[in-house]
Formats: sequence, structure tokens, C-alpha cells
Amino acid sequence: MEIHQLRCFVCAAEHRSISSAAKKLLISQPTLSRVLKSLEEDLNGIQLFLRTNNGIELTEAGKVLLEDARKIIAEEERTRDEIISFHSGTEGPIRLVSRCIRRLMYESVEAFMKKYPDTKFYTLQNDDLAIYNLQYDLMISSDIESRERTCSQKLFTERFLCAVSKDSHLTRKNSLSLSEFASLPQIAFGGQRHVAITVREKLKSLGLKYHVIMRCDDSTTACHFVSSGLGALLVPEYTLSPELLDKVCLLPVSGLNLTREVYLSWLSNHYLSPAAKRYRSFLLQFLSGDHIQK
Repeated sequence: MEIHQLRCFVCAAEHRSISSAAKKLLISQPTLSRVLKSLEEDLNGIQLFLRTNNGIELTEAGKVLLEDARKIIAEEERTRDEIISFHSGTEGPIRLVSRCIRRLMYESVEAFMKKYPDTKFYTLQNDDLAIYNLQYDLMISSDIESRERTCSQKLFTERFLCAVSKDSHLTRKNSLSLSEFASLPQIAFGGQRHVAITVREKLKSLGLKYHVIMRCDDSTTACHFVSSGLGALLVPEYTLSPELLDKVCLLPVSGLNLTREVYLSWLSNHYLSPAAKRYRSFLLQFLSGDHIQK
């Protein structure tokens, strides 16, 4: 197999059309068909595509190859960029995936760039495809994707707090009781996100009866609804950006005791640039001590 064959294969698989993929690759349809045929021949004649009335579809073998092909292409691109950067004496951007503690991520990157102004960042929020294809240097997350392919270090334990409107009478309190929290209309995180599952399982274990009026996949959208007085939101302590904190008030809920672990991860057996190593060390120091208590 050659990298060119794999690029053509992935493009055809994603477009589900030989003609559309050929246009994307700037080659003719017959040329693309020959490349795909040669790839199948290199794989002992295993068929990768089925022709349908709507174009082409992957066979089961093709689906397996697609997963690995994306990883191989991502690794080839990463290696090329590293060699070019090393030869030119310049450093590429730090590819940072941030799946949680958005506010602290903003603050740490800002502080780091003040100290190292020539550094470049490529930041991704909840980019599952980048994680799946191993296209990152460092990742801040509340769970570890794969212990076999990553190294990780715990940063800290983060509390869940209840966000209420700043116009609410509850802002005069230092905390909410479980009954007060359960009496509020709830705006909840939706889907199968780790944060949504964590909240649902905890509230279920407590046997709380509460009323969800809305589910949101995005914390910014959810907090705008909270600020308008529609309901309350259980949110990890450092998720909200500074501008959102001007719109809502965060209160602990007595007896809830809901937390999550926050980790910094990087790929094992992968080259980590000097810039990424500097930011990793900086972040560990930045989040130590009293900073996260501010």
C-alpha cells in the first residue's frame, strides 16, 4: 500500500462517489478507479467498495481499512510537519484539544503566550475526529481516551456547581440544599457527553425528583437560558468563560458531592515538540497551588 492510494481511498469513502472524489483530488474518474483497483490488488483482491444506485458504499473490509487509513495519513502528515519544522528551525503550532475547564484553558494559554510570545496554538474544542485520528499534541479532558496509547497526569478534581440567574433571589445564599436545587426547573446537558452522563447517574443515585425543561449540548447556550431566568444548570466549576460568569451565579449544592477528575494527556511513543513540552510543564505549574481556587 502507498500513501497516495490511501488518500484516494479515504476521499472516495468520504464522498461515496467516484466522480465527486475525483473532482476533489483533481484527477480523472478512470485514474481514481485504477488507483482503487490497485489498492484492492495489493490487499490480495479484497473488495473495498460496493456500487449502489446512490454511488458507492464501503464493504466491511473497507470500513476496517478506513479507520486505519485515516490514522496512517494523520501520522504521515504529523511526521512531515515535524521534519520540516526541525529542518527550518521553526516550531509548528501546539495542537491542543480542550474538552473541559474552558476558563482555565483560556487563562493558561494567555499567560503562556505572554511569556513565550512567538508560540502558536491550534486549539480544538470537543473535536472527536481529531482525537480519533490522533491529531493532537496535548488534551485536557475529564476522561482518558485510551490508557494504551496515551500518557496522562491528573491536574485536579473539579466540583459541579449550580448556575442560576444573577437576578434570582437565590444569589443571596451561600449554597443550595438538595431540595432547593430539585425544586428549580432544570436545564441539562444532553446526549452522551461525559458530563451529561456523570450528572444523570449522580442525580439518579440520590433519588432526586427534578424537572428538566430543556437539554442543551453547549454550555454557552445553556447559560444564556439560565441568565434569562428559565432554569438552573449543574455545570463543572471551570467550564464557563469569564463573560458567562458575568451573567450567572455559581452556587454549591449541599449534599450533592459531585466532582470529576481533570487530566492532561499526550500520545505515548509520539514526538512532542519543545513548545508542547514547555506548555505541558507550564500548565502543570499554572494549575497547581492556589490558582484554581481563585
